[in-house]
Amino acid sequence: MKYKLNISIDDVSPHPRSSTKVLDRCYELIDDFPEIKFSLFIPMAYWRTGRRGTTTSGPLFVSKDPEFCKIIKELPSENFELGYHGFFHGKPNEKIDNDELYNINKKQADRIFSKMIQEARRAKIDKCFKPMIRPPNWKMSPICFDVANDMGINLFALTNIKNRIEGYGDSINKYNCVYSDYSPPNRNMDLLDNEEQIIKTHEDNGINRDDIVVNCGVVFHACEWLKNYLDIENTDVIRKFVNKHKEKVEFCFLEDLL
Repeated sequence: MKYKLNISIDDVSPHPRSSTKVLDRCYELIDDFPEIKFSLFIPMAYWRTGRRGTTTSGPLFVSKDPEFCKIIKELPSENFELGYHGFFHGKPNEKIDNDELYNINKKQADRIFSKMIQEARRAKIDKCFKPMIRPPNWKMSPICFDVANDMGINLFALTNIKNRIEGYGDSINKYNCVYSDYSPPNRNMDLLDNEEQIIKTHEDNGINRDDIVVNCGVVFHACEWLKNYLDIENTDVIRKFVNKHKEKVEFCFLEDLL
């Protein structure tokens, strides 16, 4: 049995409390595990409007933060990949932080995706991105899959949470989708400790024990106000898991989870 492990981090942005500081933890893990892979998801004009202590007076355009863009450009490609995470991330007029791509029509989706890609080009970091997106809060209307695909985005980083899956409709059968399974401490990796149950489930489906591969999509956030922030404690969750299963872990980027 083997584990394909990808670690993704959402909301990496110029926000002072959701910033590239999270990369310090990443580099600590790279020192321990040189082949580890991280997928960073970046909103192009992050704008928090609904949670006290996190709001900003306006959108934080990546193109207006040269230092942020410099850091992004210098990330080692053997350890990092970049994906889109919306434009604002939420709906500022409605003071909703997380639902930018949910419950919208085609015209709205066209506008959001166009602005998102244009801002990446304006910041001259568009070449750093792979054609993939994770919708904010994992919520995305079916029409967004079509619009994203038309604009060249063809990998969708989603979640296997039931109420989110239901919102994607049949789009998950039409496009390349990968799913996150764990988001410590909310959905912890302790579930993976029950190896014999995992093995039995796969063997019941006719897969030999040595051929079993378990995809481990693990999500953290750059937001310091969340329990899921990749802080020292959550970094240690990854470290302990990898050390425990060292001979079985294969680090991968998201496309390798397909």
